[in-house]
Amino acid sequence: MIEYTTEAALLKDVKNWLSKQERNGIKVLRICDMYAIGYSDLFINARGRFVVIELKDNKGKPTAHQLQFIDEMRRCGATGGVCRNLQDVQRYIKEALYCQCDVKSDSKYCPVCGKEVHK
Repeated sequence: MIEYTTEAALLKDVKNWLSKQERNGIKVLRICDMYAIGYSDLFINARGRFVVIELKDNKGKPTAHQLQFIDEMRRCGATGGVCRNLQDVQRYIKEALYCQCDVKSDSKYCPVCGKEVHK
């Protein structure tokens, strides 16, 4: 796992990986608005599921506004959080796409959350 010393290097690798995921129904949006305090660095649509990603290098700390924004989005059904490497981003996308319920089902989709059952 790569340890990033700059957020810019992490952002570059994450955006590069995400651009290849568009064929799988995953699209990223980056909002750069100096007036929007606390917005996450990346907003990801993962096949209709909302993922918010706050990128931080190995020493960076999220602000209270950033943590509050992530918490508010998660309370509304999004997934996401603070990511320090590409694997963290991939984990949140997997969480958005695949069922995390502890329900047994023979169906491709969970009867509780509607997400794909990852076998």
